[in-house]
Amino acid sequence: MSGKQAEKKNKKGKIKSFFSKLYKALKKFVKGTIKLSIKTLTFFMLFMVFLAALGWAMFIKYFNAQDVSQLIADQMQSALARPVVIGSLELQFFNSAKIKKMLILDTEIPNAPPLLEAEEVSLRYNIWDILKKEIHIEEVTLKNPKIIISKNEDGSLNMPVIDISSARQIVSKTPGTNKEESFKVRIDDWKIVNGTFMLRDDFKNTVHALYDVDMEFRNLNFNAPSNFKTGFLMRNVWQDKMIEVAVKAGGSVNFSNFDWSRFNLRNTNVELAFFDKPIKIRLDVDNVYTPFLSFTADIPPLTDADLSLFLNKPLNINFPQMKISANTVLKRSYHHFSVNKLQLTSGDIKADASGNLYLDRLEGDFNVKTDFFKMEGKETIYAGIKKFNLKGNGAVNLKGVFKDKKVTFPEVEVSVKNAAAKIGNYNGGWNISDATGVLYAKDGFKTLGTKVSTGILKIGQQVFSEVKGDCEYSSKANKLTGLVSSAKLNGVPMKVGTTISNFRHKTRRKVEANLYMQNFDIVGFYDTIFDFVITIVGPVKSKNTDNSNMAWLRVIKNGLPAFMPNLNGFIVADTFTSPVLSGNNFYTEFNLTGLIPPGSKLSGTLDAQVSNGVIYQLERKAEEEKVLGVAFQPFIVMHRMEKAGTFRVGRVLKDVNYNKISLSTDFKNGTMDIVNFFSDGSTLAFAATGEVNWLAERLNATIWTIFKNTSRSGALAENLTDASGAPALAFRVHDSMSSPKVEMLKPRTSGAEIRKAINRGIRTDFSAAEKFRPKK
Repeated sequence: MSGKQAEKKNKKGKIKSFFSKLYKALKKFVKGTIKLSIKTLTFFMLFMVFLAALGWAMFIKYFNAQDVSQLIADQMQSALARPVVIGSLELQFFNSAKIKKMLILDTEIPNAPPLLEAEEVSLRYNIWDILKKEIHIEEVTLKNPKIIISKNEDGSLNMPVIDISSARQIVSKTPGTNKEESFKVRIDDWKIVNGTFMLRDDFKNTVHALYDVDMEFRNLNFNAPSNFKTGFLMRNVWQDKMIEVAVKAGGSVNFSNFDWSRFNLRNTNVELAFFDKPIKIRLDVDNVYTPFLSFTADIPPLTDADLSLFLNKPLNINFPQMKISANTVLKRSYHHFSVNKLQLTSGDIKADASGNLYLDRLEGDFNVKTDFFKMEGKETIYAGIKKFNLKGNGAVNLKGVFKDKKVTFPEVEVSVKNAAAKIGNYNGGWNISDATGVLYAKDGFKTLGTKVSTGILKIGQQVFSEVKGDCEYSSKANKLTGLVSSAKLNGVPMKVGTTISNFRHKTRRKVEANLYMQNFDIVGFYDTIFDFVITIVGPVKSKNTDNSNMAWLRVIKNGLPAFMPNLNGFIVADTFTSPVLSGNNFYTEFNLTGLIPPGSKLSGTLDAQVSNGVIYQLERKAEEEKVLGVAFQPFIVMHRMEKAGTFRVGRVLKDVNYNKISLSTDFKNGTMDIVNFFSDGSTLAFAATGEVNWLAERLNATIWTIFKNTSRSGALAENLTDASGAPALAFRVHDSMSSPKVEMLKPRTSGAEIRKAINRGIRTDFSAAEKFRPKK
């Protein structure tokens, strides 16, 4: 073997020897470490057992099963100032104990049930702290407790005033000695499992309860905020239906050393599983005696199905998602729930509200006021308004009252701006546009009304624009009143006042109607009335086959407005137009009863007057209209005389000017008595008396006429002039209106009769109508 090989072999041997020694050293170290660890752990475990035994011995030294239950009862009784009864206590090695059956009795109200009754109370404690003279209870669990708070006759609650200082310290005597030992008490967590909380009023025989109560407090400090969570069920009866609400809550509570006036909840999140989707509430509470509650609630969308428990019939309303914030307070020993301020937001609807709920008698009141919101699209909330095609902006202000399980509304006010709507379908419906005003209801909708500052109403071919006025109906007074202080009908300025008494009584209903129009067009007015009627009742197919010359009268008699059997009022107009005559300062005043088809009971008075006008083309009108032919018999006779060459009357049978035409009539059971009827003009004057039986279609009237500014072509016979020699006629028209008989009379008294009629005048000066006319 060469020297190099020997040297190499020797080097390998040294390396092998090094690793061998290293392995043995590591093996010995690991083995020693494991043995040391086992010994240490064994020592620690034995030490723990020793300490536990020592702690248990100390616990047994100071507290044993025979007197610990009495000790707990004494301490609780001292803290609560109420008798406490504990059935038995079972100590469980090392850190737990169970109390079987615990009662806290009530001494405030005779024969009242216990304040608290628990089947079992479990305690889990830290045994080591007893060495430091401290009883550290890590968790207290009350199983199936029943807590009953009762009301005294004066309404106060029998809640005890807890002396927290006595509850924080336990004094024990060492067995076999008189030596007392003081221990500090600390409790971390509290639990209630399947509890029942009840608030009862034996004097009113009412009970409110929470069931299945689970509650947990972590690191509970009775004089500082502590976290908690809870869950329970609320049950109540509504109209013979059982309502159940599941509640989950969690937040921070401060018992303030059981000074209930300083008790508070903060940042408490509550879930009410009342509907398909829960209501989420964030809640703050202060003061148990007079609780102040501030909360924010998120209400999910609600339908009739969600509210079916409360409804006798569907509302057909889809309530949208809402957010509610409120500040409230419970007063008078929880009898009075006052909502000082509530704000609701849902889409573009924003509302402020306040109110009161009196829980002792289940009554309340509330006020709600919204900002303006868009009315368009709200049919998704209530489908019933879709047919009205609402547009514009609206706001609601209402007052409500809850009493006898019913909600009524003493005041409801709906304001609109630039609103539009369509009501009804007959004759195109009532089309409202550009309306600004207020609709209101009072006394639980017993009074309904509206105030309009501007607006447009279209009915058929009639357009009411620039409407301003108000209207109110009272079901209690059975009366409707209304005043359109200004408007334009088809561009003509107008004003209307209406009062309807005995509104709901068909035969005693009395309508007072006052109308001003700048121009009263009798044909246009008829068209307006016609559009109103068919818009209200719809088109009526006439079954009338009467084509006689009196068909018009029969249509009028059968079409009398039965809605207003008693009608009084007046019409005033600056100008008057009709196919027959026109004039200025038109007045008519009427007071009629029995205004029902066919007119057999029509009675009352009517007076009318028009001035400074023209009678149009008497001859042509008399020939075209048979009814006018009856009225204009004297002029027809005069026309025939003119053709015979007796005399010329110039324009008498064309357009005749007049100064005044006045009429006074009395109606009795369908018969019209012409009290006074006269005209005074520069060309023609006339007067008439008599009667017209509209029911029998008969008449008996005497007419006197006198003509002025005529050019005679010869001498007139005595029977063609009055006493002054002026051309005149007098005749009697009688018998059937369809074929009247004309009897010529001597006209010598025509001038005197006409002057007598003019001097007598009519029964009214139309002062009320004149006052109603707008001032210029």
